[in-house]
Amino acid sequence: MEITVRGWGRDLGKKEVLTVDLSSQDVVEKIERYSEDKKYIQIIEMGPFRAKRAFIKVLVSGHAALNLNGSYLVEVELWKGEIERLFWLTHGGKELRQLASTLRETSEKLNELWGGS
Repeated sequence: MEITVRGWGRDLGKKEVLTVDLSSQDVVEKIERYSEDKKYIQIIEMGPFRAKRAFIKVLVSGHAALNLNGSYLVEVELWKGEIERLFWLTHGGKELRQLASTLRETSEKLNELWGGS
């Protein structure tokens, strides 16, 4: 995942703010102290509030050197529904239908083999 910024009035090209490899980065439960050379992924479960189920979000964070008179902790929050939508947008359509078909066929073959219902 890459987070970049660009100038609004004066666009001098994009500047990378934070890059995290979500496919291999370890998930941490609790962060006692942030380190500038590390990236963090947390799974945060909140609730349940008024809903019957808890809200789940993913928090990705890391150090970013910004030209705003300081050094900042950059965080990106992705709620479960947003992750589901991103998954559908990238894997929805043909690939997901093929996966569902393969799972259905495999399930039928296993049921035949093991005599399941």
